[in-house]
Amino acid sequence: LASVMELFPQTYLSICEAFTPQIYAEEDVIFRERTTVECLYITLRGDYVIRAPPGMSCFVSYAAEARASKSGDWSVSPTTDAEFSGVRWLCEASLYAYMVHKRRLQTTSFADALTFKSEDFAKCVSKSPACIAKVYHYAAEFIRQLNQQKEHMQVECVPMAFVEDVCAKVNHRSVKDEFHYPAADPEENSAFMDMIMNRPIPEQGELEERLPRAFCELRADGIYDNLSLQTERARALCAMISVIYLLRDNYEAFTAAQADGGRMSKDLWLDMQRFVRWCGVSREMAHAMLVFLAIRGIGKAPMLLQGMDRDNRSPEDVVDMLMRTMTKKVPSVDGLARQELALLERAIDIHRSFNFAQLLQGENTPYHVAQMQKLVRQYGSSAFKFYLLSLVGVMCGLCGGATLKGSKFLDQTNGPMLMAGVHALLWVEKASPLAVYWGYVG
Repeated sequence: LASVMELFPQTYLSICEAFTPQIYAEEDVIFRERTTVECLYITLRGDYVIRAPPGMSCFVSYAAEARASKSGDWSVSPTTDAEFSGVRWLCEASLYAYMVHKRRLQTTSFADALTFKSEDFAKCVSKSPACIAKVYHYAAEFIRQLNQQKEHMQVECVPMAFVEDVCAKVNHRSVKDEFHYPAADPEENSAFMDMIMNRPIPEQGELEERLPRAFCELRADGIYDNLSLQTERARALCAMISVIYLLRDNYEAFTAAQADGGRMSKDLWLDMQRFVRWCGVSREMAHAMLVFLAIRGIGKAPMLLQGMDRDNRSPEDVVDMLMRTMTKKVPSVDGLARQELALLERAIDIHRSFNFAQLLQGENTPYHVAQMQKLVRQYGSSAFKFYLLSLVGVMCGLCGGATLKGSKFLDQTNGPMLMAGVHALLWVEKASPLAVYWGYVG
């Protein structure tokens, strides 16, 4: 915790505010054995005693810690009861895992302390993905080493040398290196957009090579790899390649990976082309669309999702947080013009309010359609068209983990269901939520 406060100044104030002061009388029991470890305790003033059952140790003596560190035997302790006074950090493990007390802490004088709960800690670090990463790696190593102690586990009074050993084994990359990648290359990005909008589409291999250069989140050593999201990276690439084929009316390339017996029909392809023309895709919309598809998968990182508030844990919530507070982690967003950025932000907001996959499965209600309709009327037709096209783009990439050769998923089995949902939503601007909902379900 102290290292987090030092390395991430932006979290310092929120952590300080989250501490709760406590005042104890003489012989108060602060916690007792066989109860849940509820929080971190930092004793400030007063006298305390930790009482342990026979055979268990209490490291409150720095001399005892030094001997244990030197011998490597953390089970050795001169006494099962240990008195101390002044500042000590107790029960740090409560910030990272569910555990049960094996010892009792009691005051022997009037005393005061600070307490800090795990849910408050999570909220404090949640706005910094780099901070979340640091905490995750430290906590994993901390718990791993703690579990190795077995019956001598120091849940309450972890030795200082133990903590130092954990820190030594954690990868100490600097904050600047954590999730930090080169800025977007405007020239490469502009050249790529010129190519896909105005020039002959290159071969599949060249597209796979140039996309990560134009949208640096997709680089092999980029943020997807750092977050162990290789499958999501493949889906993002597949979605972007498929959307390019869709925009350029390249049926053969789009359906290259589909089995002959289930290949998308020409009639369905023509329906999708009419939809694309209705969207009126400009260069600006296409650019914003590719950025959306490039960064959306980052929002599925468990590490980032767990750092969000419980009510805001969708991939779109994570992406929105990155765009607003951590723009260096999604550098392609910096390359968007103001109008393009507005399209992207509004579409993400609609995605958060309405789950299209649930509509396809019949799990939505007219209420959800009404919530989306409210946003569509607020943001306008351009944002709505962008949103609908982004739905198609996301669905295109669902089998990206298997192949990048067009959209394997949007074949004659899945394509009609998708377009039925899209056609139903086309009426959101004109019809009632009830009519839109039953227009699809019926």
